[in-house]
Amino acid sequence: MKIAVTGTQGQVVRSLAERGAARGIEIVGNRSSRCRFDRARRPRRAIEAAQADVVVNAAAYTAVDKAESSPKRRWR
Repeated sequence: MKIAVTGTQGQVVRSLAERGAARGIEIVGNRSSRCRFDRARRPRRAIEAAQADVVVNAAAYTAVDKAESSPKRRWR
């Protein structure tokens, strides 16, 4: 099995990678800079290129202070 993930630096993906490796599951990461969700074609291309069985979107904007002061960036 192959799982494509976004949010490669986060706890969810690190946990998937640890548990997946123990079970022979391949985890393929996409850095959010390559898979920007505000550009419709980029996530689609990244997902298609991964040829994965499952896609997990674990990307998040975690800069809470900046999120409060920059609504456009927060929603992007």
